[in-house]
Amino acid sequence: MHPYLSYIAGAVLGCLLAFLLSSAFGMDGTLKLVAFGLMPAICGEGLQRFIERTSRSR
Repeated sequence: MHPYLSYIAGAVLGCLLAFLLSSAFGMDGTLKLVAFGLMPAICGEGLQRFIERTSRSR
């Protein structure tokens, strides 16, 4: 698997999660900006690490 593909997939999931959280809790302003900045980065890094660790253990 290409090394950045897992990060991109996690970032897309993070964007979807940020959309869901912002609509569910009615976030606006700075909080929404922080959510859309952090969620893709955190989810992208998390998914990339998860895939890297599971592929290494095989």
